[in-house]
Amino acid sequence: MNKFIACVSALTVLTLHAESVHFFGGGDFTEKGVYGYGAATFSPSMKTIVKWNEADGFMHVELHKGADFGRATIKFYNSVKTPCGLKFQIRFRAKGSGRIMFERDKSSIRTAWANLSNEWKIYDLTLDCSKNNNELFNVIYLYLNGKNAAVDLDDLTITATVSDTIIVPPAGALTVKPGVAIPEQVFKVYPRDLKGNFLFSEPGKLNAPQLTPAASYLGKVSFPGFTAEKEGFYRITFATGGVSAFRDVVVAPAAEVDALEAAAQKVDLQGKPLRICYLADSLTDFERDHNHAAITVGMLEKYNPGMVTCRNAGIGGDLTRYINWRLNTAAAKQVCMRRYMYDAIWDEEFDIIFISVGHNDTVTFARSNFKDPQLPIRWIPGFFDEIISALKKKTNARIVLVSGFSTPVNNHTSVRFGVPELISQYNDCARKAAEKHGVEYFDIYSEFAKFTNDEKLKLYNSDLIHLSPAGHRMTALKYLEYLAR
Repeated sequence: MNKFIACVSALTVLTLHAESVHFFGGGDFTEKGVYGYGAATFSPSMKTIVKWNEADGFMHVELHKGADFGRATIKFYNSVKTPCGLKFQIRFRAKGSGRIMFERDKSSIRTAWANLSNEWKIYDLTLDCSKNNNELFNVIYLYLNGKNAAVDLDDLTITATVSDTIIVPPAGALTVKPGVAIPEQVFKVYPRDLKGNFLFSEPGKLNAPQLTPAASYLGKVSFPGFTAEKEGFYRITFATGGVSAFRDVVVAPAAEVDALEAAAQKVDLQGKPLRICYLADSLTDFERDHNHAAITVGMLEKYNPGMVTCRNAGIGGDLTRYINWRLNTAAAKQVCMRRYMYDAIWDEEFDIIFISVGHNDTVTFARSNFKDPQLPIRWIPGFFDEIISALKKKTNARIVLVSGFSTPVNNHTSVRFGVPELISQYNDCARKAAEKHGVEYFDIYSEFAKFTNDEKLKLYNSDLIHLSPAGHRMTALKYLEYLAR
């Protein structure tokens, strides 16, 4: 189970289990139907055959006939973005022949080999990522070795278990111009006398950070200042005993930074703290420590030190239906992804809650000639009614329904996000729900619709779905302008 503390990246226990990452454990297949099982999660990638045994609830992987070495790919759909610098235990139940090993994608970080037995056994392997500064962990490889090697695999978990340690980095991402001198970055820690390592990465070098031993003093540990020369993001991680937290420094064109700073200075907190919560989809989930939410919070923190916190509960693939289930349905009955992202969320106090979904509600497919959204539009008003009613019972925060985004033209032949007609219908539902319940509506769609298609292509990644670094900076600017109203 994840344990979050406000906007802290540190985790005390991280368990990636069946209901959070579509692994298979204990015969509990409650997420079937969200993405399904089989080749979508386990897939052959090198001289292997993968078969899902649905009747008995395990995955079978075997080598091609005549091969003595191969691998299969295991993908965690919408997995949690883990802090860097952790060691993981891979625990599973298996039987088979030959030997088995796991490797983290794009890292060359591997476990030891384990010999398989023809009887079911529990295995524990260590995946040491303590010198890796990449927070994205959503693919591992399963290797098999030996003549006729094969494995039946069940109850697979990936867990980081540590002592009760808290690391609090500065809030949000620090966004600066190229060539700016970055001041020392101070992390608060508990216990107050921790020793550990700083991992420091320049842009594009997350898998090969510089490692510097460090010790805290009076509950604080500091990374020395440096000059941010390159556009992109620098990452500073403090890791100790399996717990870690990090801060990203975003380096962006001067004109964009000037605009962000000007907007942030217009946000008047009136001497009061601003506690932000995002209930959102992948546009807020992905690149979470240097995306628009992190930039927004970092900019506000720059001019209001110690006054801004954020709970980013964005979940890739999320829908209004899933938000409603998490808020209004008992956990055991929820059929939605990453329920743990809302764990203890209402133990916190928030001043403003942004609800920003719609991308996945309105995705459409070739089978309907791209006319019908994934979630029928007629259902959305009811979901908004229940979401807003639940939030008003749980919090006194301002509630803001955010429109869907205006995306570049998408002519994909099988699946399309951001179809204007469907997004417009979704936005109309959100606007009417805001009026009905006396909450706020943030029309970010119109802000992005002002751009030409060529301009929008620069604001989105090549998938035409997710925001590019420039798109995140533009979105942060619009959020800051909204908060300044």
